[in-house]
Amino acid sequence: MAQAAKSRRKELIDQLTAIGILKKENLLELSLSELENEYRNIHPHSGINSIRWIRRKK
Repeated sequence: MAQAAKSRRKELIDQLTAIGILKKENLLELSLSELENEYRNIHPHSGINSIRWIRRKK
């Protein structure tokens, strides 16, 4: 579980730095939940009415 959290945290940091609004140094200080909140606040496709892709099992 700790590995999954680290992986998710790294993924969010990479995505937020790619957007270019926040600097990586600032993001490294945030917790996973804080990063998820930042992502929801900044990313245009993370709101309630956004498209959600669902993978279907084959």
